[in-house]
Amino acid sequence: MERLSSFNTRLTKGLETYLAPMLLLVFVAVEFYAKFQRYVAQTTNLQQIIKGIVFIGLGSLLLWHFKKTKKLLIGILLLAVIFTIGQLSLDSGFSKENLVVFSRFLFPLVLFGCFNVYKPNAPARALLFRCFEGFLLVNFALMLWGLFTQTYVLKTYLGDRFGFNGFLITSATSTYVYLCALGYFYFKNPDSFYKKLLFWITVCSCLIVGTKTLYLGVLLFALLVFINGRFLYKRPLTLVGISALIVGIYFLFYKVPIFREIQENEGLLTAALSYRDQLLLNQTFPYIQENWSFLNYLFGGTSDFSLRSQMDLFDVLYFWGILGALLYFWAYFTAYFTFKLNRRTLFFFLLMVFAVLLSGNFFTYTSIPIYLVILREALISQRLD
Repeated sequence: MERLSSFNTRLTKGLETYLAPMLLLVFVAVEFYAKFQRYVAQTTNLQQIIKGIVFIGLGSLLLWHFKKTKKLLIGILLLAVIFTIGQLSLDSGFSKENLVVFSRFLFPLVLFGCFNVYKPNAPARALLFRCFEGFLLVNFALMLWGLFTQTYVLKTYLGDRFGFNGFLITSATSTYVYLCALGYFYFKNPDSFYKKLLFWITVCSCLIVGTKTLYLGVLLFALLVFINGRFLYKRPLTLVGISALIVGIYFLFYKVPIFREIQENEGLLTAALSYRDQLLLNQTFPYIQENWSFLNYLFGGTSDFSLRSQMDLFDVLYFWGILGALLYFWAYFTAYFTFKLNRRTLFFFLLMVFAVLLSGNFFTYTSIPIYLVILREALISQRLD
């Protein structure tokens, strides 16, 4: 019994110290490998295999601490029941692809739950922050290398559109990672974040990534800083910030050729959503009308998740239905928000919601939760200091 207790103590200490940095480094490495394979027109299952192993391992840890995680595990069980009802309500039933999507939706719940049990202490948090800041610095160097050498594998997009994201695998992942990075610096040192060189390197990285959501996010972040900061002439500076946001939106959609063409041909909404509104109207809604029964509206169900709109609010409803979506959002928010929101944090997370509405794939990209954990630890560390 003493040996088991000693083993549990060492395991707990080890996971609290090294789990988050290890997951960060592993995810960055395997996703960059998958990205490289994609850019040389090859495929690999390594990313799915490793993340599947991580998912099973984290799920086992939740079960090991059943008394602490019972509430979350019951929520996951209910989600599994809802998923089963939704799929059985379709003529096509279950498929391997939908089981994979189901596990992707559950991944952040399981990961957040584990870090609610294995809470990083101060030294562990410092190690995690060093790893994250090291990643931001190295990735910036890669992005500059890609920019000056036009190295294709470091690009954000497969085509000719501008953007370089280094290690990161997709444009949406890049948007969320760098929004989390801005929040990380802001909340970790709320009174002096702008004095840190790496913060400005991160701002430059946001501009090099090339996603319009990130451009708008940077402008909204700047506005957030002005609104919540203590500045001389705050009111006129805030008006300047709002004006800059309006000018930025105008320049993006009326002067940048690729978006101007979409805006002129399809409208401003389609340009802002990168055709996601068209996907919703032309793919998602027709599938729902043709295949859904009353049960599906409550519990979801799809035989082809690729028909999603890539706007996450609609995609969660598409996969889970109304009742399932409500339960999923409840489980997600209760697992992540273990701290109270004040005005500053509320504004920032509303900015994240804005990005989710424009970019999509927030809940099913399995690398994003680790960056959200880093952001949460920055918030918690500031409140403990």
